Amino acid sequence: MAFDIYNLIRLAEVKNYLRENKKFTVLEQETIIRSSYYPIEEKLKYLKQLLKETDNVDPHLQERVELYEYIVNFIHYPREDAIYMVVLGISGYDVDFKDNNYELSEQLMGDTHYFKSYERLMEYCSEDNIKWRAGDKICVDIVLSAELGRRYEKGELVQPIWFNLSLMDGKMRIYHFEIDDKWFLKQGWSKECLYHYNTWDTSFRSTLPFETGNRVRLQTPAMKKALMGIVESSKDFYGSWYNFLWCEDENYGAEDIRKLIENRSYGEIQKQKIKMLDISFPQLDVLGEYLTYDWIERAEGD
Repeated sequence: MAFDIYNLIRLAEVKNYLRENKKFTVLEQETIIRSSYYPIEEKLKYLKQLLKETDNVDPHLQERVELYEYIVNFIHYPREDAIYMVVLGISGYDVDFKDNNYELSEQLMGDTHYFKSYERLMEYCSEDNIKWRAGDKICVDIVLSAELGRRYEKGELVQPIWFNLSLMDGKMRIYHFEIDDKWFLKQGWSKECLYHYNTWDTSFRSTLPFETGNRVRLQTPAMKKALMGIVESSKDFYGSWYNFLWCEDENYGAEDIRKLIENRSYGEIQKQKIKMLDISFPQLDVLGEYLTYDWIERAEGD
């Protein structure tokens, strides 16, 4: 069966609309795969299918897929000196890389756990006394323990990969990771490979099945409460789409925002600090953890 990028999109209305109105390039398809909410092992499978079916349309795609596979394998089977450092309760933290003072950073981070293998990490995630909920996220750093204890030059890092685990189909799975370019350069990966890997096309715009004035609902797995708001959609002279979501709050409901948009009362919108999200691009957030097409849908009754 031929690989169909549209089948990766979760919401039926958006999927069917894009299938009829948007033909994605190879690079755009790669962006959708890497930003989609699937375990990284499945993303690797989809990337390999894309590589096989596009047959060198993008000359750099093969090395990007090889790098992605290397990262997935390293997460599962790292060097013997690797430690998985798990941070619970907060998202992100600061580490003094110059002094490599993990004791200090641990005091700042709170609930931190260390594991010597991926298997032990996953056993911990599966323990009966831990009740994970949809949207829970675990931040994990792979730290190379043999490098602990020495001082580092400015800009050096000891954490080659860090990733997020989230509850998927009843299990904690990895859906997103980031890498340290400098460490990968030391392992023999070329600057060109890393450049092309990191400059994937996240800037393309596409139309959505919503018109100006439509009320929509936006909720990612990390959001405890959905955002409700009104879409404003337009296309410029060059054919580029601009889609904005003006969010409802306790002072401005759907009809209030519709009137402001209809009357082009942008001064009032700015004055009242009504929250706006740019939903023109494939990635919903700057970290690339969520795909816009997966989490925004028409509100019931609209």
